[in-house]
Amino acid sequence: VGFEGSDGMACSACAEGTYKGVNGSGVCLSCPFGTYKNWTGLGACSACPAGSFASQFAGTMCLSCPSDSFSVAASGSETACTCNAGYTGPDGGPCRACSAGFSKSDSGSSGCLSCAIGKVASNAASLSCSLCPPDSFPSSLADSCLECPAGSSSPVGSERISNCTCSGGRRGLDCLFNQTGSGLVSNTTSVTRLLLLMQMLTDIETFNGSEETFLLLLANFLNLDLSAVRIQSVAGSSRRLLQTSLDLSVELDVPTESADAATSSLGQDGSLNTLVTSAGLPQVVVIGIVRYCGDGRMPVQAACQLCLEGSYKSEPDNSSCVQCPSNSSTASSGSTRVTECRCVAGFFLAAPPMSIAGSCSACPAGSYCPGGSAQVGCPQDTSSVPRSSELSDCTCNKGFQGLPGQCKPCPSGQYKSSVGSTNCVLCPSNSFSATGTTSADDCVCNAGYQRRNAGGCEACRPGTYKMLNQSSCGRCESGTFQSVFGATACGRCPEGSQPNAGATACFEFERPPQCLSTPVRLAAECAVE
Repeated sequence: VGFEGSDGMACSACAEGTYKGVNGSGVCLSCPFGTYKNWTGLGACSACPAGSFASQFAGTMCLSCPSDSFSVAASGSETACTCNAGYTGPDGGPCRACSAGFSKSDSGSSGCLSCAIGKVASNAASLSCSLCPPDSFPSSLADSCLECPAGSSSPVGSERISNCTCSGGRRGLDCLFNQTGSGLVSNTTSVTRLLLLMQMLTDIETFNGSEETFLLLLANFLNLDLSAVRIQSVAGSSRRLLQTSLDLSVELDVPTESADAATSSLGQDGSLNTLVTSAGLPQVVVIGIVRYCGDGRMPVQAACQLCLEGSYKSEPDNSSCVQCPSNSSTASSGSTRVTECRCVAGFFLAAPPMSIAGSCSACPAGSYCPGGSAQVGCPQDTSSVPRSSELSDCTCNKGFQGLPGQCKPCPSGQYKSSVGSTNCVLCPSNSFSATGTTSADDCVCNAGYQRRNAGGCEACRPGTYKMLNQSSCGRCESGTFQSVFGATACGRCPEGSQPNAGATACFEFERPPQCLSTPVRLAAECAVE
C-alpha cells in the first residue's frame, strides 16, 4: 500500500498526486478530480474542502474559488464555484456585487432583482430588501430611505412621499408649503417646469447684490426648495450695463400636482411684488408664465400627453419622450426615468441598473428570461435557443422525451435525434439500442442481421451468419453450411455429406459400386473423408 514496483524488486513510494490502496505489484493511480495528495507514499487522496476545487487528475493542491463564490467539498471544476448570495455572475466567476436597490437571496448565476415598491437595499451585495422605518419613504432608486418633510410622519413600510401626513389632513408635498426653504422637489414623482418672465425696476449692480435674497423670497412664495428656482437670463444675459429696468427669466421646477396652484399664485396681481418690496427689494412686475409639460409628459398639439409605454422623459421641459434602450420597455405610460425601462421577455439585465446606453442582453441558449433582470437556467436534460422567454421554451435534449423538467431517456430500442417535444421513435426493424440513444445510426442490428448501405438492417443470406458481437455477416466456416436467411450460426453437414460451394446445402459423397454392399469397416477405400 502506497508503493509501486514489481514483486521481489525494490518498491518506490507513490508520488504526490497518486495513491495505491492495495498490496502487490500494481502501479500508483492518479488522484481523481476534486481530490489532491501533496505527500508521497502512504495515504489516500483527500477531498478538496468546500470553497475550493481541483480540476486536474493527479492533483497536488486545491485552488480557491474566485472571490465572492463558493463550492461544495470535492468539487472537480471551477464552474462548481457559484456566486454567493448578494452577488451575480456566471458559474466559475467573476462575481460582482448587486448594486444598491437590488438584492439576491440565493447563490448561483441568477441575476439581481430590483427591490419591490416600498422596500430598499441601501448597500451593495444585499441579500434582501427591507422596509423603510417610520417617518420615511424609499428613494426613486430604492437605494435609501428619505425623511418625510418636517412636521409630517409616516408608518413603517411607506411606499412614497404621499404616505407622509401632517397637520390639517395634508399629505406629502402639501406638507412642504408654508415652510421656509423646506421644499424637496427632487423627491416628487413628477415635476413641471414654469418659465416666469418678469421685469424688475432696478439696475444690474443693485440686482447682483440682491439676487440670492430674491430667489429665496420667490422659493418661499411658492413653498419650493431653493434649488428648484434658477435665474435663466437677466436683460439678455448681460449684467454689465447699468439699467433702470431689468428683464428677468426664472425657471421654476414645481410638483406637477401643484403646478396649477403655483401658476395661479404667480398670476395674481401684486402678490409677488408685495412680498418682494416688503423685504426691501425693487418692485417686480410679472409679464408672463410659460408652462412646460414636465417630466413624463410631452406636448401634443395644444395639450400635454403622457409618455407612451416603452418611453420616458426625465426633463421637466417640452422636449419629446425618449425611447427605452434596445430590448426594454416600461410597465406603463408616463415614465420619468430610464430605470423604469425593464428588459422585455427573452432578455435580461446583465449589468444593473439600466442606463441610457442600455444593458439588456439576449437570453443565452440553455436558459429562459421572463423579462427584467431574471435569467433562469433550463431544467436538467433540456435546452433552449437564445432569447427564450418561458419555461416551455426549454425542450428535451436529443435522446430524451417528456415535458420540461420531466425529461426521461429514450427507452432501450428507441432513439430521438432532435431537440424538442417530439417522442422517441423505434429503432429500424431487426435492431436495438441502449437507453438515451440519439441517432438511428446508434441502433445495433440484431444477431443474424447486418447494416444495409441504404439504411436499416438486412438478414444474413444463406451460407452466412452473424452473432450479436459481430459487425457484419460472415461466411460459414469450412465443413459447415446454412440454408436459411437471418442465421446466427452455421451447422455441420450429416455424415456422408459435405457443403456445396456456397455453403448453402449439403450433398452426399459418390461411393464406388463395391462400397455399396461392403461394410465400411472391411474396405478402407470406402471410408468417407
